[in-house]
Amino acid sequence: MNNNQLPNTLQQLFGVTNQHVTELPGNTSSSLYLQSEVMQAFQRMQQAAASAGHDLQIASAFRSFARQEAIWARKFAASSQDEAGIATILHWSALPGTSRHHWGTDMDIYDATALGEQKLHLVREEYTEGGPCWPLWRWLQDHAAEYGFYWPYQGRGNGVAAEPWHLSYVPLAAKYLELWRDPHTISEWALLLQSRKLPGFPLLLQDLEALIRRYTLQVEPIPSEVQR
Repeated sequence: MNNNQLPNTLQQLFGVTNQHVTELPGNTSSSLYLQSEVMQAFQRMQQAAASAGHDLQIASAFRSFARQEAIWARKFAASSQDEAGIATILHWSALPGTSRHHWGTDMDIYDATALGEQKLHLVREEYTEGGPCWPLWRWLQDHAAEYGFYWPYQGRGNGVAAEPWHLSYVPLAAKYLELWRDPHTISEWALLLQSRKLPGFPLLLQDLEALIRRYTLQVEPIPSEVQR
Protein backbone atom coordinates (compact mmCIF):
# COMPACT_ATOMS: atom_id res chain seq x y z
CA MET A 1 0.00 0.00 0.00
CA ASN A 2 1.31 3.42 -0.95
CA ASN A 3 0.98 5.72 2.06
CA ASN A 4 0.73 8.72 -0.28
CA GLN A 5 -2.61 7.36 -1.50
CA LEU A 6 -4.09 7.99 1.93
CA PRO A 7 -5.72 11.34 2.71
CA ASN A 8 -3.42 13.60 4.70
CA THR A 9 -5.58 13.30 7.82
CA LEU A 10 -5.29 9.50 7.78
CA GLN A 11 -1.54 9.69 7.18
CA GLN A 12 -1.32 11.74 10.36
CA LEU A 13 -3.76 9.48 12.22
CA PHE A 14 -1.76 6.34 11.39
CA GLY A 15 1.64 7.93 11.93
CA VAL A 16 2.93 7.28 8.42
CA THR A 17 3.96 10.93 8.00
CA ASN A 18 5.77 13.41 10.21
CA GLN A 19 4.86 16.50 8.18
CA HIS A 20 2.42 17.66 10.86
CA VAL A 21 4.99 17.86 13.67
CA THR A 22 8.02 20.03 14.45
CA GLU A 23 10.98 19.51 16.76
CA LEU A 24 10.70 20.71 20.33
CA PRO A 25 13.56 23.17 20.93
CA GLY A 26 15.91 22.98 23.89
CA ASN A 27 15.74 19.23 24.42
CA THR A 28 19.28 17.89 24.65
CA SER A 29 18.77 14.19 25.38
CA SER A 30 16.79 13.24 22.26
CA SER A 31 14.70 14.73 19.48
CA LEU A 32 11.05 15.24 20.38
CA TYR A 33 8.31 16.29 17.98
CA LEU A 34 4.85 17.78 18.49
CA GLN A 35 2.36 19.80 16.52
CA SER A 36 3.12 23.52 16.82
CA GLU A 37 -0.10 24.34 18.67
CA VAL A 38 0.54 21.55 21.16
CA MET A 39 4.12 22.67 21.65
CA GLN A 40 3.05 26.22 22.44
CA ALA A 41 0.46 25.03 24.97
CA PHE A 42 2.99 22.70 26.57
CA GLN A 43 5.61 25.43 26.86
CA ARG A 44 3.13 27.71 28.63
CA MET A 45 2.29 24.90 31.04
CA GLN A 46 5.98 24.11 31.49
CA GLN A 47 6.74 27.70 32.45
CA ALA A 48 3.89 27.76 34.95
CA ALA A 49 5.08 24.45 36.43
CA ALA A 50 8.61 25.85 36.76
CA SER A 51 7.25 28.84 38.68
CA ALA A 52 5.64 26.35 41.07
CA GLY A 53 8.93 24.46 41.50
CA HIS A 54 8.43 21.57 39.07
CA ASP A 55 10.75 20.62 36.20
CA LEU A 56 8.16 19.45 33.65
CA GLN A 57 9.82 17.56 30.78
CA ILE A 58 8.74 15.21 27.99
CA ALA A 59 9.99 11.63 27.81
CA SER A 60 8.14 10.70 24.61
CA ALA A 61 6.08 12.68 22.11
CA PHE A 62 5.42 11.91 18.42
CA ARG A 63 6.02 8.29 17.52
CA SER A 64 5.89 7.02 13.93
CA PHE A 65 4.04 4.00 12.62
CA ALA A 66 7.40 2.32 11.96
CA ARG A 67 8.50 2.83 15.56
CA GLN A 68 5.21 1.44 16.92
CA GLU A 69 5.49 -1.42 14.44
CA ALA A 70 8.91 -2.37 15.84
CA ILE A 71 7.54 -2.30 19.40
CA TRP A 72 4.63 -4.51 18.35
CA ALA A 73 6.81 -7.01 16.47
CA ARG A 74 9.12 -7.42 19.45
CA LYS A 75 6.31 -7.92 21.94
CA PHE A 76 4.32 -10.23 19.67
CA ALA A 77 7.37 -12.45 19.12
CA ALA A 78 7.76 -12.78 22.90
CA SER A 79 4.05 -13.43 23.51
CA SER A 80 1.89 -16.55 23.35
CA GLN A 81 0.85 -15.38 19.85
CA ASP A 82 -2.84 -15.99 20.46
CA GLU A 83 -5.81 -13.85 21.49
CA ALA A 84 -4.70 -13.80 25.12
CA GLY A 85 -1.22 -12.72 24.11
CA ILE A 86 -2.60 -9.91 21.97
CA ALA A 87 -4.79 -8.69 24.85
CA THR A 88 -1.75 -8.62 27.13
CA ILE A 89 0.24 -6.54 24.64
CA LEU A 90 -2.64 -4.11 24.05
CA HIS A 91 -3.00 -3.53 27.78
CA TRP A 92 0.35 -1.73 27.61
CA SER A 93 1.12 -0.90 23.96
CA ALA A 94 -1.01 0.29 21.06
CA LEU A 95 -1.29 -1.41 17.72
CA PRO A 96 0.68 0.34 14.96
CA GLY A 97 -1.53 2.99 13.44
CA THR A 98 -3.66 3.43 16.57
CA SER A 99 -1.22 5.05 18.99
CA ARG A 100 -2.21 8.54 20.10
CA HIS A 101 1.49 9.37 19.89
CA HIS A 102 1.14 9.28 16.09
CA TRP A 103 -0.92 12.45 16.19
CA GLY A 104 1.68 14.82 17.66
CA THR A 105 -0.86 15.74 20.34
CA ASP A 106 0.13 13.37 23.14
CA MET A 107 3.16 13.07 25.36
CA ASP A 108 4.64 11.21 28.32
CA ILE A 109 5.81 13.65 30.99
CA TYR A 110 7.99 13.56 34.11
CA ASP A 111 9.84 15.81 36.57
CA ALA A 112 13.50 15.75 35.52
CA THR A 113 14.90 17.42 38.63
CA ALA A 114 12.90 15.30 41.05
CA LEU A 115 13.96 12.16 39.21
CA GLY A 116 17.63 13.09 39.64
CA GLU A 117 20.01 10.31 38.67
CA GLN A 118 17.26 7.69 38.71
CA LYS A 119 16.25 6.13 35.41
CA LEU A 120 12.71 6.87 34.31
CA HIS A 121 10.64 3.69 33.90
CA LEU A 122 7.17 5.19 33.35
CA VAL A 123 5.53 3.07 36.02
CA ARG A 124 2.74 4.11 38.38
CA GLU A 125 5.01 4.04 41.42
CA GLU A 126 6.92 7.04 40.03
CA TYR A 127 3.70 9.10 39.97
CA THR A 128 1.96 7.99 43.17
CA GLU A 129 2.55 9.40 46.65
CA GLY A 130 6.20 9.03 47.59
CA GLY A 131 7.34 8.77 43.97
CA PRO A 132 9.59 11.41 42.38
CA CYS A 133 6.92 12.67 39.98
CA TRP A 134 4.08 12.75 42.53
CA PRO A 135 4.32 16.52 43.32
CA LEU A 136 4.31 17.36 39.61
CA TRP A 137 1.35 15.03 39.01
CA ARG A 138 -0.57 16.71 41.82
CA TRP A 139 0.17 20.15 40.33
CA LEU A 140 -0.96 18.98 36.91
CA GLN A 141 -4.21 17.69 38.40
CA ASP A 142 -5.01 21.30 39.28
CA HIS A 143 -3.61 23.04 36.20
CA ALA A 144 -3.30 20.80 33.11
CA ALA A 145 -6.88 21.53 32.04
CA GLU A 146 -6.07 25.26 31.87
CA TYR A 147 -3.72 24.51 28.97
CA GLY A 148 -5.97 22.02 27.16
CA PHE A 149 -4.49 18.76 28.48
CA TYR A 150 -6.05 15.71 30.14
CA TRP A 151 -5.32 12.06 30.93
CA PRO A 152 -6.96 9.67 28.41
CA TYR A 153 -5.87 6.52 30.26
CA GLN A 154 -6.78 6.14 33.91
CA GLY A 155 -7.41 2.40 33.92
CA ARG A 156 -11.14 2.64 34.47
CA GLY A 157 -13.31 0.46 32.29
CA ASN A 158 -11.10 0.14 29.22
CA GLY A 159 -8.46 -2.29 28.13
CA VAL A 160 -5.50 0.05 28.51
CA ALA A 161 -3.52 0.30 31.74
CA ALA A 162 -3.56 3.54 33.74
CA GLU A 163 -0.89 5.95 32.50
CA PRO A 164 -0.50 8.92 34.89
CA TRP A 165 2.39 10.15 32.72
CA HIS A 166 0.34 10.36 29.48
CA LEU A 167 -1.15 13.77 28.67
CA SER A 168 -3.24 14.56 25.61
CA TYR A 169 -3.95 17.95 24.06
CA VAL A 170 -7.72 17.92 23.69
CA PRO A 171 -8.37 20.62 21.04
CA LEU A 172 -6.55 18.56 18.39
CA ALA A 173 -6.60 15.03 19.78
CA ALA A 174 -10.39 14.93 19.96
CA LYS A 175 -10.57 15.50 16.21
CA TYR A 176 -8.22 12.61 15.47
CA LEU A 177 -10.10 10.30 17.80
CA GLU A 178 -13.35 11.07 16.01
CA LEU A 179 -11.86 9.74 12.76
CA TRP A 180 -11.83 6.25 14.29
CA ARG A 181 -15.65 6.25 14.43
CA ASP A 182 -15.73 6.05 10.63
CA PRO A 183 -15.71 2.45 9.29
CA HIS A 184 -13.72 3.70 6.29
CA THR A 185 -10.86 4.59 8.65
CA ILE A 186 -10.76 1.05 9.98
CA SER A 187 -10.80 -0.37 6.45
CA GLU A 188 -7.86 1.80 5.39
CA TRP A 189 -5.98 0.84 8.56
CA ALA A 190 -6.58 -2.86 7.86
CA LEU A 191 -5.15 -2.47 4.36
CA LEU A 192 -2.10 -0.74 5.83
CA LEU A 193 -1.49 -3.55 8.34
CA GLN A 194 -1.95 -6.15 5.62
CA SER A 195 0.50 -4.41 3.31
CA ARG A 196 3.08 -4.31 6.12
CA LYS A 197 2.53 -8.00 6.91
CA LEU A 198 2.12 -7.11 10.58
CA PRO A 199 2.85 -10.10 12.85
CA GLY A 200 -0.43 -11.53 14.15
CA PHE A 201 -2.53 -9.81 11.49
CA PRO A 202 -4.75 -12.88 10.79
CA LEU A 203 -5.71 -12.94 14.48
CA LEU A 204 -6.34 -9.21 14.54
CA LEU A 205 -8.47 -9.40 11.42
CA GLN A 206 -11.08 -11.48 13.23
CA ASP A 207 -12.60 -8.35 14.77
CA LEU A 208 -10.76 -5.12 14.10
CA GLU A 209 -13.77 -3.00 14.98
CA ALA A 210 -13.95 -4.54 18.46
CA LEU A 211 -10.25 -3.77 19.00
CA ILE A 212 -10.80 -0.14 18.02
CA ARG A 213 -13.83 0.17 20.31
CA ARG A 214 -12.01 -1.26 23.31
CA TYR A 215 -8.48 0.07 22.98
CA THR A 216 -8.82 3.26 20.93
CA LEU A 217 -12.26 4.79 21.41
CA GLN A 218 -12.85 3.76 25.01
CA VAL A 219 -10.80 6.45 26.72
CA GLU A 220 -11.64 8.71 29.64
CA PRO A 221 -14.33 11.32 29.00
CA ILE A 222 -12.95 14.82 28.59
CA PRO A 223 -13.63 16.90 31.72
CA SER A 224 -15.74 19.99 31.18
CA GLU A 225 -13.02 22.23 32.63
CA VAL A 226 -10.46 21.36 29.92
CA GLN A 227 -9.81 24.41 27.78
CA ARG A 228 -10.62 23.80 24.12
